[in-house]
Amino acid sequence: IYDECAAFVMEIPEFSARCALSSHRRRIEVLEGIGKGSHYRSLAADHGPALGMSTSFFVYDEYGAAADRRLFDALRTGLGKRGNGIGIVISTQAETDLHPFSELIDACIAGNAPGAVLQLIAAPMDSDAFNPEVLKAVNPAWGHYLNPTDLLNDLEEAKRSTAFEPAYRRFRLNQRVQSDENARLHAVALIDLLQQRFVGIEVGLPRGYPLGGDPRVEVSPEGLG
Repeated sequence: IYDECAAFVMEIPEFSARCALSSHRRRIEVLEGIGKGSHYRSLAADHGPALGMSTSFFVYDEYGAAADRRLFDALRTGLGKRGNGIGIVISTQAETDLHPFSELIDACIAGNAPGAVLQLIAAPMDSDAFNPEVLKAVNPAWGHYLNPTDLLNDLEEAKRSTAFEPAYRRFRLNQRVQSDENARLHAVALIDLLQQRFVGIEVGLPRGYPLGGDPRVEVSPEGLG
């Protein structure tokens, strides 16, 4: 995002005359005129530099891939020091319902996130993942800066490869799908273990786990030994 902002500044004479750019520090500062003293910073996933900031506006890119919510919380609480602070999250969905980004989306859908506005473009879990029209509908940049041929090639590869299908569903259809093969195999092994140990227990996994839908397993083999 810093590179895009810097490109805008350099291409507009009125901006470049008033701003100082530091590529090394990934920082843009307004030197004079309206907004003098304001600055833009590009932060890494480490939340430390965001602590104590009085943020007016932030963009969090790919929150769904973050290991935790600490940076988001630091940025969001920093908005409280401004009268009309705004935060924007742009991201592919996280892999499971338990990720903080998934929780934020679900809270918005349920109407439990005051002040938040949600725009979610994703293929429903029960849609035909291999329908080109479904793929096109959830990729608004189709034919603009996304090459339709590349997208359709991914669709065909996902048809052929069960190993690639989870990644296709997550990154092309924006579905909550566990894309790590080891984690998915671990989930299957866990189900097998539960099937061997318990009677009459219904086991539920997060939506989209391991390959999509909401798999539920009725367990009714031998009892505890």
